[in-house]
Amino acid sequence: MENINYIEGLLNNDNAILKKIYDNYAARIAHHIRMHGGTNEDAKDVFHDALMVIYQKAQLPDFQLTSQFYTYLHSICHFIWDRKKKKKSNNAVTISEDFRLIDVTNIEEDILKREKYLILQENFQKLGSFCQQLLELFFAKESMEFIAQKLNLKNEHTARNRKYRCQKKLEEFVRSDARYKELT
Repeated sequence: MENINYIEGLLNNDNAILKKIYDNYAARIAHHIRMHGGTNEDAKDVFHDALMVIYQKAQLPDFQLTSQFYTYLHSICHFIWDRKKKKKSNNAVTISEDFRLIDVTNIEEDILKREKYLILQENFQKLGSFCQQLLELFFAKESMEFIAQKLNLKNEHTARNRKYRCQKKLEEFVRSDARYKELT
């Protein structure tokens, strides 16, 4: 319920809700930005920009918050900070602390992969326990025969069909996640 209150508070420019958002999340976001090479000033800018993005998105008629408010806010802050760092560097190569050359485009790809993985993990939790168990066994590279026995299914064919349905359900959850849509 609090997630909806935050969105409504932003849309209505409710000072009490805005203060609550700042009180609850600004320090956490600032810590994240500092841990990733930013300053307190950078953190304030990123936090403010992220709230503006959420405000703009929330005004769209088809907007639905499909995650916790903080998760959504953090993802947007992370994305904005990555973009700002990339603009600051103005070139494709930066020097790390141990003076090895790092290709920034690979870092950006890694961050996108990590963000997509986090979205996948959160949406995986929305599945029922049966689908979670089945997919965990599948991802652990267990055979369909073993999965069928473990989950008391009729046979391998049944296990394969159920795995397919569970994967499709997970894919549906991920594709309908607003954060995933922003990343693609």
